[in-house]
Amino acid sequence: MTAIAKVYVSESMLAALFETCRRRLPYESCGIVLGACSAGAAVAETFVLLRNVSADPLRSFRFDPAEWTEAYGAAQKNQREIVGFFHVHPDADPVLSPLDLQGWDGSGTCWVIGFPAGDPILAVYSQQADGSVRLLPVARRP
Repeated sequence: MTAIAKVYVSESMLAALFETCRRRLPYESCGIVLGACSAGAAVAETFVLLRNVSADPLRSFRFDPAEWTEAYGAAQKNQREIVGFFHVHPDADPVLSPLDLQGWDGSGTCWVIGFPAGDPILAVYSQQADGSVRLLPVARRP
């Protein structure tokens, strides 16, 4: 797979994602981002919230295995591409933690939504061919 260099997302999808995550604070929300990838760009179209079954959902996340399997199967069945995975840092900046890096296999993009001062901040990351992680530009579209 070609490394993703840029992400496109609609204002309405982003607003829905932020609101969904905000309603679940102070817990870490998590899920998948569906869309399409081509020519080094990911176009995010929608997201699927997955239940966080972490033993400590205030500080970490873990997809519910049954929901993850169902969401993955539905994406395949409907010919949708999983272009990313998202989770929330409820009271911190959207910076990948060592635990985030350890749990991410580098596929797609990793979206981190931080709420350090109450308002959401989005950062999207991609793993490069050399294994390094790059913060991606996010272009908002109507």
